[in-house]
Amino acid sequence: MRVAVICLAFQRKPEGLQLLSEYFADTSADLFVHVDAKVDASPYFNSITESPRFRFLQNRFTIYWGGFNTVRALIEACRIARSSAHYDRFVLLTEDTIPIVSRAQFEAAMTSDRQYIATHVIKRQDILDRYYGVYFLDSLATTPRPVPLLSRRFEKAELQKLDRLCEVAARGKVQLTELRHGSGWWALSACYVDRLIKTYDEDDALRLSFEYSLIPEEQYPHTVLGHIENAQPLVYADFSRQPMPYIFTSEAEIREIPNTHGTLFLRKVPIGNPDIAKFVRALG
Repeated sequence: MRVAVICLAFQRKPEGLQLLSEYFADTSADLFVHVDAKVDASPYFNSITESPRFRFLQNRFTIYWGGFNTVRALIEACRIARSSAHYDRFVLLTEDTIPIVSRAQFEAAMTSDRQYIATHVIKRQDILDRYYGVYFLDSLATTPRPVPLLSRRFEKAELQKLDRLCEVAARGKVQLTELRHGSGWWALSACYVDRLIKTYDEDDALRLSFEYSLIPEEQYPHTVLGHIENAQPLVYADFSRQPMPYIFTSEAEIREIPNTHGTLFLRKVPIGNPDIAKFVRALG
């Protein structure tokens, strides 16, 4: 059993990635790390040494919240992992995510027949509109996040993407039998990742439809893969408290999480928090 862990890094601080690297060092997992192209990667490169089991991806995408580049980054990372070795499982995490089970429990979960993905058919109109509406958030000009006003200038690359947006809007989105939605964090067997990459490469119309949608990492893989038997969420997140999702800042808070969820990881945590690091390092 070999596991490829894809980690999307973006917070400019290496501590979270270092913690994940320490945890997975004594498991069957190799790490493939994508650092957001719009952040300075030197804190990561200067603090963490690459090895046969830890690799930074050279092809970096500029990630904007809610845009399609997150999907591009995870597909590229999975593709590179597949070309590097045979992996039985692929796990998608971010650096503000921590394990909450022992290494033995993680290994047992990876060898089980269970798939770790939250996925369900969407009926809510506001979520359906994320797909059937036409959106473009993959630029400084269009991101909803705060940026300096003069940074919202349209360059040639953005204008070309807007030309494609007009084409998609003119012909309409691919009409789906069902739209699936769920958490952007998952752990899937290789057969599912193979299907995801194959669809990405071969179904241009569907890919373009999701390229101009909102938060596609929560819908594109789920819709492509459809119903998955014996699936459960990989990551626990608390949306009952502010800020949403709630940020866990202490070991005591983590230990209060109900053990009925069966999840393997937790988000969100503040990177560099010593109490969080203490908790993870104490996991067997």
